[in-house]
Amino acid sequence: MAITRAQQVKQMLREGGRTGFFTGVTESIINDHLAKILVGKDCMSTEMLWDIMQQSTIPYGTSGLSSFAISAVDNAIWDLKGKVLQRPVYEIIGGPQKEKIFCYASNTEFSYGTKNSIDWFLELGFKAVKLFLREGPESNLEGINRAEALIVASSHDVLNLPGEVRGKPTGVASSELTVPYYEFMNSGMDVDLASIKGGEIPIDPETLIYLIRTQSDKKFQNDVEAMKKLKDSMLIDNVDFTKYDLIYIAGGWGAAYDLGYSEILGSKISEAYYANKIIGAVCHGPLGLINAKDKNGNLLISGRKMTGVTDKQVKELGIEMTPQHPETELRKAGVIFESRSKFNDLFANHVAVDDEQRFVTGQNQNAGHETAQMMMSILAGEI
Repeated sequence: MAITRAQQVKQMLREGGRTGFFTGVTESIINDHLAKILVGKDCMSTEMLWDIMQQSTIPYGTSGLSSFAISAVDNAIWDLKGKVLQRPVYEIIGGPQKEKIFCYASNTEFSYGTKNSIDWFLELGFKAVKLFLREGPESNLEGINRAEALIVASSHDVLNLPGEVRGKPTGVASSELTVPYYEFMNSGMDVDLASIKGGEIPIDPETLIYLIRTQSDKKFQNDVEAMKKLKDSMLIDNVDFTKYDLIYIAGGWGAAYDLGYSEILGSKISEAYYANKIIGAVCHGPLGLINAKDKNGNLLISGRKMTGVTDKQVKELGIEMTPQHPETELRKAGVIFESRSKFNDLFANHVAVDDEQRFVTGQNQNAGHETAQMMMSILAGEI
């Protein structure tokens, strides 16, 4: 069986020791909803089971992801029925309509690269491949190959002790967002911005002062389209992370207050991981990874090489009031923490890539350039 986009094959229904399989696309709908109402039902009643699934998903919509889940389980039920009867499914549903059927493959996994996917399908013997294009006809071949990146940021804008409402303004360290933004844009990628609460992403004003501000910061502040995205970022709850090739999480002091506490962000990172996406983060950004779980409910980043702001740097900067510190939290999550050190860690830097080449993390605010470049190199198969 070819594993598709979500790269999961789940055991779903049992009947007399026989097991049906399907490829998982919307795991939560299947595991948390459909499984509860179908397990134990008679797999021979295919039409009745389909109607049960259709009716049960009406309250939150039977189209989109719900229809994917229903289709996946429906295929599993027919497969199980065929095993029980020891007959191929095409015979059960009426037999062959013609002697030969022209088969084609569907290419939906852009992170692998359109050309690579087509070559692979041709090697398997398919004579045609259906492409799902992000762009319209006016984009021509450039649109087919254009990749997409999502930058995720904090929504917290006050540097304070937990529980306090007043304090110095803070947010995202500007260059941690703007440098990767233009690295991705300059490589021909489409880039979207999202945040924990949606709406305007707060930028730490101290990261825009003369001595710290980068060329990317200046360009971004005068970029009408970029500033529009910043002022009206997408709410992560409503974003399909799996449609993007790269997921990048910006840091800054604000990230210490919300990224690591967001179960939704953790879930989205898990979805992106199992959809074969490349995930990156710098500085406090890796806090957004600590709630991601694998299929068995274990922390996804445990045992992986990663980096982030060191505890030493937090102390040197004198800002220990924040509720989470990257090195501490990453170590708690079982990460193999890597870093470099200097007389002041603010001037040290390191980029870590896990052995699977799925996570790229940068130690501090100056790692945005290298982290973004490393992510794109992995995506392009250059590493």
